Amino acid sequence: MIEFYPTPPQLHRLTPAIRRAFVNTLKTPALLAMFSKDPVSMSFAQGALRSLAMLEPQVIMPELLERAYGGLEVVNETHRTTAVLSTLSGIARPLATGSIWLGGQKHVVPLLELCIPGIDVVRFFV
Repeated sequence: MIEFYPTPPQLHRLTPAIRRAFVNTLKTPALLAMFSKDPVSMSFAQGALRSLAMLEPQVIMPELLERAYGGLEVVNETHRTTAVLSTLSGIARPLATGSIWLGGQKHVVPLLELCIPGIDVVRFFV
């Protein structure tokens, strides 16, 4: 049987320190691009944040949640609210799964409560 993905030698494997350095390198640009007005850039940033949250959730999630709370508390900036909601949908798995990041579960209900003022009831009946 042909092995398409052979196990790399121990010397070439990613260590936790390399993973953490990689996440720290991409963290700032991805968090800044999260609020980009260009939809393509915002989409790439959200994909990067999703991947970074799966690699090292304890590094990326606290800062991401800090920006999420800030973006949802200011309802009059609709662009930020939309960007935060879209990003939160992408990081829902590491946020809600205790085996990926323990501690994210306590943020789910407060974040959902902050989303309530952004729902425009008039738009549903027009």
